[in-house]
This record gives sequence, C-alpha cells and structure tokens, in this order.
Amino acid sequence: MVLNKKLLVLSPYYPSKAKPFEGVFIEQQIEELKDVYEKIVVFKMLSLPSPLKRVFYKFLNNNKPTYIRNNILVVNFFYFDNYLINKLFNGRLNSLKFQLKLNYYLRGLNKYNYKNKLCQWILPTTYVFSFLNYKDSNVVSVIRGMDITILRDQFSKQFDIAVGLSDSIVANGNYIKEILKNKTETIYNIKDLSPFLNKDIKAFSSNQNSFIITHIGRFDDNKRQDLLIDLIFELKKIGVNIQLNLIGNGEFFDKVKEYAVKRKVADAINFTGNIGHAEISKLLSLSDFYIHPSHREGIPNALVESMASGCICIARNVGGIPDIINSDNGFLFNEDNELFDLFLLILKNNRLMEIKHNARKHISEIFDNNRNKQLLVRLFEA
Repeated sequence: MVLNKKLLVLSPYYPSKAKPFEGVFIEQQIEELKDVYEKIVVFKMLSLPSPLKRVFYKFLNNNKPTYIRNNILVVNFFYFDNYLINKLFNGRLNSLKFQLKLNYYLRGLNKYNYKNKLCQWILPTTYVFSFLNYKDSNVVSVIRGMDITILRDQFSKQFDIAVGLSDSIVANGNYIKEILKNKTETIYNIKDLSPFLNKDIKAFSSNQNSFIITHIGRFDDNKRQDLLIDLIFELKKIGVNIQLNLIGNGEFFDKVKEYAVKRKVADAINFTGNIGHAEISKLLSLSDFYIHPSHREGIPNALVESMASGCICIARNVGGIPDIINSDNGFLFNEDNELFDLFLLILKNNRLMEIKHNARKHISEIFDNNRNKQLLVRLFEA
C-alpha cells in the first residue's frame, strides 16, 4: 500500500546512463520502497572535473542536472573537489557542504525538501546536506563499513556532528550497533538477491582437482587481489588446477595484471573488468570458491551475493564479515600467511556441500527484504 508520503534520498552514488553500475545496491533499496512512498526523489553528489580540461564539457553533456531513472527523479548536485577550494573553506567536507547549498538555492530545489530524509552514508552525506534539515525533519542515516573503518577516524568531529543530526541510525550489521549503541538499529541492506538465489548450487566433490575461484572488488590497496595471485601460484606448484575470476576495475588494475604475469599465472586468471549483475550471478554459479581478502570491510555486497550463490566463501576476519560468516557457512582467516594452509584444509573438509547450502540459507534469512523494508519504514513513522 502506497502511503501519502514523500521521501528524499541523499546519496554520493546512484546509477546513471554514464555509470550504470555505480550505487546499484542503493537503487535496489529505493526500488523496494516505491510501493511505500508516493514520491521519491534522489539528491546525488557528483564531482566535476576541472573546467580547464577538455573532458569537462563532455562530462556535462553526459551528466545532466536531472534525470529520470525507473520513474524516480535524480537531481545531480555538482561540485568541485579542488585543493584550493577545499583549503578556502577549511576542509573538504565544509567545501562540499557550501557547494551543495549553493546548488540547492540557485536552482530552487526547495520543493523537494521533504520531511523524511534517508541519508546513504552518514559521512559525507548527513553532514554536508545538514542545511536541508528543519524542525520537523526526520533524518535516518545509514552507516556502512567505510563510515566506521575509515571516515570516523579521519573526520571524528564531523562524524559526531552527523550522528547528532540523525534522528535514527541504520547499521548494516551488528558490528556497527555494538560500536555506536544509541539510536542505532541493525537493518541489513535491502537488495535483490533473486539472480543469485534462483540458480542451482554447484556440486562439489572432494575428488575433483580442478577448481574455480572468484573475487569481486575494486582494484585498490585494500582489496588485495595480489594475495589471490600468490595463492594461485602456490596451488599450481603442488599440481592443483585453478581458474581465478577477478571481477572489477580500479587504479591497481594494470598493476595486478602485471603481477600475475610476473608470477607466471596470468593464463589462469580471467580479468573481466566491470560487468553486470546477470554476468556476475552466472560466474558465481559456476564457481567453487569465493575469496574476500580485504583489510577493511563492512558487510561486502559481493560476499553476500557469493553466499547466496552457494559458493564456499573464505574471507578475512574484519569489520562486519563475522556478522554473516560463521563455522557452519564459511571460513575466516586473519593473516595473509594463513590463506594457503586454510585452503588446503578446506579441500579435505567433508561438509562442503552442507556449508554451501547453509550459506545460502543464512543469507536468505537475514536479507529478508520484506522484513528489512518494514523495519526501515518504521523509523520514519516513529
């Protein structure tokens, strides 16, 4: 039933024609809320390239001030992430806040300043859009892994202010609620897992000597694709036949490819780049293992999707990962040098099919969209 209410979503990410994969899981959450709110508008932050660069005008041509996506109005709030401008306003967050405020008043966007505001990422979103708040505003802020693992330490003052500006806080895992406690509710991400849950779980035999490992993530110094290349190198040395799918892109993409060549395992690695959900679900359904070796994480969407697919999941014991992986549905490790020995131990485990089914069952239970949607909507009705 659609309520006679409106919702303003504030976010640094949302898919567009130019970047269809950016913020897909945010869009999935908003799509689920369309049957609750009569109108939803998204205010999205969008960093501009320097006007001195030729790409500036092409960027403006590809990114209009507003666009409609699946019947939802998305308003781009343009800003410059420039060292001199940031210094002028005594910091990046203050600079961003001023530029967004300028956008808002110059473009006359006050008609979209609805009472109910859903802030995706408490930093920067809740802080920089605080000028939209008025007496009756109901501000619900979503805290994700990056807020706790990185931004809270870098911007402690602004983080505390943003918490104070929030009427309710949504933690995407119990690990955040244990840190913040006050006015915090654990509500797992509302997301469409049907492409992963609807595929058959791949059979696994302890007698097989050929395996497919998949990893999904941005290529940077946190995700540690290099550790997976080292694992492939060691496994091939002992005669284990491995194929590794590395899905994603990023600043370390070329560096990781070069490392694979250096370790002489490039022929065993499929670098896919960024691909769509349908292709990801297909690769995961064909995979035996999913490995997530990041040093900093909240509750990674890729890990959730891999467990939903029934992969044997191995992840580093950090952040919110222990919220979803336990000894019945997956495997955890702490240090880099533990991964190879753990993998060999897993190959001898006679419960792997049970673990694969347990992983899917656990994810389908805690990522129950109807329940999580009701919990989220209830915060706005409080």
